[in-house]
Amino acid sequence: MSTQSPKYIVTPDAQAAGALVWWSLSGHFEVARLREQLLAAGWQEDDEALALAKPTTPGMAFRRAAMDLQERRTTVDTRTLVRPLKERQTYAIVTEVVGAGRAMGHQVATTAWAATDSDGRIVPFTEPVNDAIQAHLEARSTFHQANWEPGDAGYWLTSLANLLGGVPLRDRGGFYFIPAGPQLDRWKALTSCLEKASNHRVYSVPAMKTDDAVRAVLDAVAREAEDAAAKFEEELIDEKLGPRAWAGRVEECTNLAAKVQRYETLLDGDLSRLRDRLERLHGQLAVAALATNSAGGATAEAA
Repeated sequence: MSTQSPKYIVTPDAQAAGALVWWSLSGHFEVARLREQLLAAGWQEDDEALALAKPTTPGMAFRRAAMDLQERRTTVDTRTLVRPLKERQTYAIVTEVVGAGRAMGHQVATTAWAATDSDGRIVPFTEPVNDAIQAHLEARSTFHQANWEPGDAGYWLTSLANLLGGVPLRDRGGFYFIPAGPQLDRWKALTSCLEKASNHRVYSVPAMKTDDAVRAVLDAVAREAEDAAAKFEEELIDEKLGPRAWAGRVEECTNLAAKVQRYETLLDGDLSRLRDRLERLHGQLAVAALATNSAGGATAEAA
């Protein structure tokens, strides 16, 4: 029997700064089931997680129903294409035919658009009337309005990660750090509801306070703050925002500065250069907001 000590990947006394989280999304599911799970777990209607868990908008549901037609091939030499028109939520349903010598011809089978009735249901129309396409659009619009695609669940998870003070560790997202404490506990409780309501899976591993882990997280926080600061600086130069937008930027800068300071404390890092930059920008944004409000008031009095 070996007398060697066990080799730990994570030492027993290692301190977790938070968790690295990611997810695997598969298939559609009824968003009502997610809402049921959240309410059963004790979340209130006014909680952000429930506010974000809402049915697909009628316009998006109808668009997805129309695009479903494009994925169907009727014969080897014929397929259906869907082309958005200038009119809002209006689509040309086009039949593409491959003829002799592989020559390609196109014919508009019908034009489709939709309205919403008093109950919020989508009512499709076609011109000339095409009963088969109309029936498809009605059925698929109803389905898409009630069901989330994987991308919708991804947006919900990303929004939660940001609300809980997480940071993306990759430029294209999908891999986040969530700080330890109440934020991480809430993340786990909320994502458990998603797993119960769907086939989606959310994973997490403890993020230890190793040099590499701390550097990766602080770099991600710095990247987020620098991108936002560059946007603020550009908007201050352009001076094109209205009073409400400037007020929103002041709040965004305040929250971002607080986030930078939290991560400095959590990870014993030094982001003082960024904090100074955000503090300076906060003052400039506040002045711009005040000036725009004053200009708006003067205009109103003159009128």
